[in-house]
Amino acid sequence: MPATPADLINVDEVISKYYDLVPDPSVAEQRVSFGTSGHRGSSLKTSFNEAHIVAITQAIAEYRKTQGVTGPLYIGRDTHALSEPAWKTAIEVLVANGVRVRIDSRDDFTPTPVVSQAILTHNRAARRTVTSAALAAAFFLSLVCSLFYNLWAYEVERILLEEGGWQARITVAQSGGALDETLETLNQFANVETAAVNTELSADGAA
Repeated sequence: MPATPADLINVDEVISKYYDLVPDPSVAEQRVSFGTSGHRGSSLKTSFNEAHIVAITQAIAEYRKTQGVTGPLYIGRDTHALSEPAWKTAIEVLVANGVRVRIDSRDDFTPTPVVSQAILTHNRAARRTVTSAALAAAFFLSLVCSLFYNLWAYEVERILLEEGGWQARITVAQSGGALDETLETLNQFANVETAAVNTELSADGAA
């Protein structure tokens, strides 16, 4: 059965009421009300008006800020009469808050799955960027570690050549049994290959 004029809405009136009517927070029917997938209401009943969209979008912008979210925000619209007015209001609030907004380049209707796909594509690209940065940081760290290792290895080699295998020297004023006990203790360390008296550097035989 075809629709009659009585079944149709006055689109111009619906849009004008969106801007003209201001909801009263003390009236429950005029407050923000979320349904299965967003705010629900009618501009004719002062339950879906510009003030609602401003409040909701501002809350989103403030929440992003508290959570440290700095990425772009993707926003679409459908064929409902109030979709475009609400879309424009949301964009104005987001831009005023410094949020980078992404919309359809053809200024066309964007079904929810299309917006979801755009978000997933952006997130994959962002992960690749983070991965590349992490790899670059790891390479730089590896380079620095290699540099310091080479410097250390060079110093060890220099000591081996100059002092005949002595990588460290401890001077103690001991002799006899006390010196033997100290050497025995040093030899017990895992990173000590040999602890012995260097008679060449010790005038009285103590080292």
